[in-house]
Amino acid sequence: MKMHAFIFLYLFISVSCIDSDPLVPPDMPKGCEKDTIITKIKPKWQFIIQELDSSSALITKPLIYNGNIIYAKILNKLPSSLVMRNAWTGEKIWETYDQEFASVGFKLDNVVYKDKLFYFKDGGSGSNEIIVINLINGKIIYKQNIDNFYIRISSFSNYVYYKTFEKEVPFADSVTMWEFNLDDYSCRKLFTINKKDGFSPSLESAVCFLDFKGDTILFCQNRQVGITDRGRIGVMAYNISQRKFIWQHENVDYSKNSTVHPALYYKDHVYFKGGAMLYCYNAFSGEIKWSKDVSALTGGDMVLGNFLIEENLVIVHCNKGTIVAYDADNGSMKWFVAGSADTINGMVYYDGKVYIDSGADGNLHSVDIRSGKKIWNEVSPNENCYKNASFATCYLTIDANLGLLFAHDSYYIMGVNLK
Repeated sequence: MKMHAFIFLYLFISVSCIDSDPLVPPDMPKGCEKDTIITKIKPKWQFIIQELDSSSALITKPLIYNGNIIYAKILNKLPSSLVMRNAWTGEKIWETYDQEFASVGFKLDNVVYKDKLFYFKDGGSGSNEIIVINLINGKIIYKQNIDNFYIRISSFSNYVYYKTFEKEVPFADSVTMWEFNLDDYSCRKLFTINKKDGFSPSLESAVCFLDFKGDTILFCQNRQVGITDRGRIGVMAYNISQRKFIWQHENVDYSKNSTVHPALYYKDHVYFKGGAMLYCYNAFSGEIKWSKDVSALTGGDMVLGNFLIEENLVIVHCNKGTIVAYDADNGSMKWFVAGSADTINGMVYYDGKVYIDSGADGNLHSVDIRSGKKIWNEVSPNENCYKNASFATCYLTIDANLGLLFAHDSYYIMGVNLK
């Protein structure tokens, strides 16, 4: 009887330890007063997400699902896990511990569809897995091995689009685009781009939309690399319904570089940013409506981070800490702000403001979208306890319905009420 009680107590303690979610990292300095820091960032809640310094912090993009927030957690003494919390209260709904999540970095390789989370697990050495998770309980419901998968995916409706390669990128002989159906888990090959003129292909920045006939169009760039040449940037539009290319441009950026973040579709046009050039294309003909040499204006490139179209403005960011707003219809510059933030990952929009993480100073910034006026330049509320509690590698997420901004510093994920 005593042995049974001991076993029960041991199991209870083990499960409790695994399920516990400390509010503070174990190495918090003694006597640290968390409310002494002066910052406008006042979290409704925050929970530990990792025990890493800012130089090696996990790049994790929180996901929104039915008023809940999903994120990956990596602690030194516990298995890696996926966590779902109520976005407003922070209450934990489920947490799933699995070795499968050890390499989960929610960057651009995930899709939430109905009650499913789709993502790619990077197994290394060209061996990868498609994994689908039931978001009701956090359990894995589907797996499929994919050889030679190349990072970054896109989605449209119930489909996910991903790429495989022959020989490893960036010096691949060919890259193939695939379509994966999230309803029945079927997969089909769309097209293959081969090495041309000594340049190896790499498909990036994909975005899908419907044309006037209801056909699905996929736009992407061919981010090419040569053996002796730095690169060549091409863009193309492919009609998935008719299985054919409808337009292509071979060489669109003199910097020979580009972003890997998705292009944007807005009012029958596709907006694409390379390293130096910003383009507005007619989505169905490929005609250039307008283009801007942003690099010449700012002295920096647009390779890192995303860009936005909100309130009929195209908001782009350069690595010199400059943000520029252009009229989406005619390309006229509306405002220009220098020294705002040197973002690594991206920007989000909510209620007339653009929020930006900063790899330069580690702060969280915001500007007014109509004027570019600076509003926030704020440190993490945990910075007085941890000098490296930086937003430098933060991915931002907004739940517009709740008015919540989700961010993470080097230790905590937090929900910040913006209303």
